[in-house]
Amino acid sequence: MAQRCIYTQPSGLCSGAAPLHPKEHCLPAGLGEFKGDIKLAHVICWECQERFGRLEDVFLHNSPEAFLRVLLGQRGRKRKKGKNIFYEPTAGLNPMPVLGQPDDMPFPLLWEPVTASESRAMKQIVFKDRANGTFYHLPYRPGFLTEAKVDKFLAANGVADPKLEGFFFDEKCPEEEEEICSACRRFLTGTLKSGELREGLRVEAQAQIQISPMYLRVIAKTAFHFVLARFPFDGFECEFDGIKRFIYHGGDPSPFVKCLSEPVIAELRDASVRALQWQHVLSAQCDQDHLEARMQFYIGPAITPHTWVITFGRTPSRLNASYGRGFAYRYYEGNHRDAEGYVGAVIELQRG
Repeated sequence: MAQRCIYTQPSGLCSGAAPLHPKEHCLPAGLGEFKGDIKLAHVICWECQERFGRLEDVFLHNSPEAFLRVLLGQRGRKRKKGKNIFYEPTAGLNPMPVLGQPDDMPFPLLWEPVTASESRAMKQIVFKDRANGTFYHLPYRPGFLTEAKVDKFLAANGVADPKLEGFFFDEKCPEEEEEICSACRRFLTGTLKSGELREGLRVEAQAQIQISPMYLRVIAKTAFHFVLARFPFDGFECEFDGIKRFIYHGGDPSPFVKCLSEPVIAELRDASVRALQWQHVLSAQCDQDHLEARMQFYIGPAITPHTWVITFGRTPSRLNASYGRGFAYRYYEGNHRDAEGYVGAVIELQRG
């Protein structure tokens, strides 16, 4: 096989100008390094690796998995600067809102989870559209707020008749109040400030998590690279052309990606059974006609999440037999790293 990026085929994707990358993770690296994992060596180029890194940024910072990473207190790679997914946008996507309304509050607020059972009210500005009664929440990042940004926020959300209901900041930092008042000065009439929000409230909150096109592309990319790492394919087979186009450029996801409620691991199909350790499960199955992968992320003691099914179409295999493999990327107990820096280990699943 010529030493070139697999995304140089079909035409219209990678130019092939960049050198090949020595170590591409199948599972997004921000989920941690697992002992026994297999990397793709010299399969994609540096430019494609950077391109897919932007997709993985969405997976790690604006997705169901991003929310669970925060709840479990997991961090990404040590050399990476952490991102607060509840304040900072990702790849043009708005931060993930978690909304809840305390019993003694006249409107809902944005909340930032601290642990699986504790949250704190975010720094924020709350508007109400008097035309329809809808509330709009602008996360407040000190040093970034201007009157123009407030106007842009209201226009982007189509707020016809805005009323400032309240704003919340760190009262130990008077410059934060000054910045908010300066940006919202034409709305300042009878607003509720953070000093009037008491501690110890019990709040039932709900995260509003969007499934973006970029997220679906990284789901397909993860499955494809897993198949290349664990099955005897080189990635240049013409049967992969369709999914490579989708991964690279996007488009209609329905031929490739769908969601099911049925768990990958048979034992977890019993609703009363839960996994003892947090883990991700990746599997694939091919026969003489089709190739399909199934993946679940963050299976654990508290939840059994949805299953992503990735359909590749016709199998590249010329063997007249079925073949399947599955692996659990299982975290160590206590969310710790071992002496080599691994957060867990890869375990091959046995067919029951």
